Amino acid sequence: MAGSETLSDPAAFGLSPFKTFNVRLNTVDRERLGSWHVLPDSLVSMDGSVSEREIDNTFKTHPTVIFAHGNAATRAMSGRVATAAVMSNKLDANVISFDYRGFGDSNAQAAYDYAISRGATPDKIILLGQSLGTGVVTNFARKLSSQGIEIRAVVLAAPFSSVTKLLETYKIGGLFPLFSPLRSLPQIREYLFTFLRHKYDTGDNLHAISSPVLIAHSVDDIEIPVEHSISLFKSQISNNKTKSHEITSLTGHKWGVLEYTDAPAQRGLLLTQKGGHNAVVWSEGLAETMLMFMSNSGHAYDAHY
Repeated sequence: MAGSETLSDPAAFGLSPFKTFNVRLNTVDRERLGSWHVLPDSLVSMDGSVSEREIDNTFKTHPTVIFAHGNAATRAMSGRVATAAVMSNKLDANVISFDYRGFGDSNAQAAYDYAISRGATPDKIILLGQSLGTGVVTNFARKLSSQGIEIRAVVLAAPFSSVTKLLETYKIGGLFPLFSPLRSLPQIREYLFTFLRHKYDTGDNLHAISSPVLIAHSVDDIEIPVEHSISLFKSQISNNKTKSHEITSLTGHKWGVLEYTDAPAQRGLLLTQKGGHNAVVWSEGLAETMLMFMSNSGHAYDAHY
């Protein structure tokens, strides 16, 4: 694991020189979180001559992706670096990749406040969560919706429907069910669940989020089964009373387009054949789907490639 003293040099982990800045985020309860601010690809200067004014201006003119990574380690893990690079390149976006002090939504709030302070507006902010980070993202997105704030999109890569469902379906190494020994002892299992510190219920959160939501999952994910995402999407479509179903074919891919007329918010699902639990979030397919998803309103996408 990278030490905090090395995280101040993002280029050491593969990001282009002068593209990423080490930033300390202040939470509402006076904690400081480590994060990186990755510039939009179009702004990167080989000599580092980008001014603070130019950087502030990109928050006004470009998307900002706030990335909540999965459990353990730091933003310097190779897959998380790849995610920041892909989002910066494909979406030409600012990317705020932050580390946790736990899994409370104050982490996402701190990153959001930083983006707003630099000039971003909610309609240009994308919340991107991966694995357990999707719980942080949906909790915070629900909080924003309760305040009447609608952001550009919420993107969930390899999410779970709830922590309790996750623990019930989780397999160690993709082979051994974690709670298999307790199947015959449901009362003990339920008792253990009461000690969970963060009881993320993604399904319940999604029904309360007014912003567009795109869900992405790989069918070969052995850590969090794809059924979690399928269940989340189906519950959203049912709740939104989808009216029609149309299949559209694009070059090299098959995209399903689900249209609805009276849905309160845009919803979508991207299923990939490969990518496992981690690679789906930094795949170019997800980034390209995000671009398409955000350029259309009044549609829910069910895409496969």
